[in-house]
Amino acid sequence: MLLDTGGALDEITQQTAAALGLRPFRTPTLRFYDLRGNYVDHAAAVPNFAIGNLVGHNVNFVVGPDYLFAGRPDIAGILGPGILRFYDVAIDFGANRLTLLSPDHCEGKVVYWPTRTVAVIPMQVLRSSGHIVVPVTLDGRTINAMLDTGAYTTALSLTAARNDLGLDLAMMFRFQHRVMPYQHRFASLNFGSVTVANPLVDILPGLGRGPRIPSATGTRISDGETERLPDMLIGMDILRHLHLYIAYREQKLYVSAASAATVASAPGASDAAPVSTAGH
Repeated sequence: MLLDTGGALDEITQQTAAALGLRPFRTPTLRFYDLRGNYVDHAAAVPNFAIGNLVGHNVNFVVGPDYLFAGRPDIAGILGPGILRFYDVAIDFGANRLTLLSPDHCEGKVVYWPTRTVAVIPMQVLRSSGHIVVPVTLDGRTINAMLDTGAYTTALSLTAARNDLGLDLAMMFRFQHRVMPYQHRFASLNFGSVTVANPLVDILPGLGRGPRIPSATGTRISDGETERLPDMLIGMDILRHLHLYIAYREQKLYVSAASAATVASAPGASDAAPVSTAGH
């Protein structure tokens, strides 16, 4: 399943539901629309669902649209905040490891991995979607950003790029020969004391103070509420260089650099922005 902190629902594909012999049922009071105007109104109860040694029974999943992960039969669906928000979620991208932990612990006593520097960042968990929004610093300006492990790239709203960071979008538009999205390489992106150098960021007119946009997975299901995305969306091109600990109950994000040796061996790592730390 695709781990998608920027998703809104836990979903399975229609192919998965059929392969498991599930019987989808209509959700007459709930209809979930995507940005294409399509909607799904069926769910299915999975009799036994396990992540490692965590086991659930009769777990309901929305049955996604027929184009969800088209051509990728190895992906059964989306694991999103509907399930994740009941745990502390540790993601070590350097070691390719996901760990779900009980949130019942002393506040702040979460750093179990070897590291010299951990940034502790307050985070907001949006009520309806479970999206994670944190303050980051982009070239010295504070921007609210959403963590989205379901997105390939990192993006900034056109409004924030123009009004908050003073980018010359007219020049950018001419230079890129009217090819969307615009892109800009910033000097630094800071998660507290953890710095990502020279990130390349898409500039999107529909992000942030405008309407919702879909992630790179091809779907962003909405339940009709007016909740909007923040001005920045941080995708896997940045996140895969980090070690994250998401404490939903504490509403804090703990960030350190991922294992450099493992990250360097990842596909495309030669183009990646290095991560540095300062302070404790």
